[in-house]
Amino acid sequence: MKKIFITLISTIVIILTMLFIHYIDMRSVVNVKVYTVKETGIVSSISSSGKVEEVNKAELFAEYPVRVKDIKVREGDKVGKDQPLVELELQELELQLEQAKANLEIEKLNFEKIIKENYFSNVFENKQQEPKGNIQETWNERTAYTYPGKDIINVYQKKIEIAQLEVQELEKKLQQQPKVLKSPITGIITAVNVKKGSVTNSLQPIITISDIDNLQVKVNIGEYYISKIKEGQKVEITGDAFEGICYSGRVQKISPIAKQVPSGQSSETVIELTVDVIDENTVLKPGYSTEVKIITDTKDNTLILPYEAIVQDSDNNDIVYVVKDNRAYKRKVVTGAELELEIEILEGLKKGEKVILNPPKKIKDGTKVRIAATRKR
Repeated sequence: MKKIFITLISTIVIILTMLFIHYIDMRSVVNVKVYTVKETGIVSSISSSGKVEEVNKAELFAEYPVRVKDIKVREGDKVGKDQPLVELELQELELQLEQAKANLEIEKLNFEKIIKENYFSNVFENKQQEPKGNIQETWNERTAYTYPGKDIINVYQKKIEIAQLEVQELEKKLQQQPKVLKSPITGIITAVNVKKGSVTNSLQPIITISDIDNLQVKVNIGEYYISKIKEGQKVEITGDAFEGICYSGRVQKISPIAKQVPSGQSSETVIELTVDVIDENTVLKPGYSTEVKIITDTKDNTLILPYEAIVQDSDNNDIVYVVKDNRAYKRKVVTGAELELEIEILEGLKKGEKVILNPPKKIKDGTKVRIAATRKR
């Protein structure tokens, strides 16, 4: 009986000891969430906002203030190349030219009169003969000499020069300003800034024509990203005004200079890109706001990892913890392309390995772990 009691007590002690050891062991196990590494294709991109603009836009101006005689189109009208749009009234300029020509003839007559008067004054004093032929030509032969009334003659000569300049200026205006303004392109009338009978402003376009079948998007990209962008790269174009639709584009031009744009209370250095819209028959309109995604690189069979799986060791190396046989093992990794939610892994991992997400600080190399959940993507 005594032997049985001792055996029973020993068994109980052994069981309690094992339970205690198991309890202590269980307390040292860390529950973790893991990500199963797999191969996938990746797309690297840079996003920014932009504005839709016309590739071809024409603004028609009047060279000088003239009155509008007739407007043949309205905003929204489709027009063809060389189609008449506005007729201008140039009669005022023509009248001004006739008046200027008349003033020039008067100044010439006055000049000849004053020459004749001064010439006969000199004849009386010097007993010379009356001039023969053209009076002005005869007088010009004597301009190198000092004679009475020379200053008066110079004044009249200047008046003729001024009158001639006025005639030339008005002739130039009439030559440069056509009576009918025609559209230089095929497109849509997007602005009419005058009314019939109004006077034009040389600083404001009379009419604007836009070719809305050929559109582009102007985008500002921060200098940090510009080295990754090349002409010809594909672009995805989305926007609130055309929700649910994604248009295709292509980087057509990268500005050769950078510029400063306001950013909060400071400024940011950006480079302007021009993105051509490839799709036809779109609902895009000049002035629409857009979001663009520039595809900078694509790769197949690439290992990726969520950002929250990577931590830094004391030497600032990127490391992860891989779970194997219920233990965590530290692994140094080399990263590549940075995606929106994940990062490319170039070295350090293999397909199918399980990596701990958001590893707690108590995780060390060799720590026992229990997988609580697995995230595949």
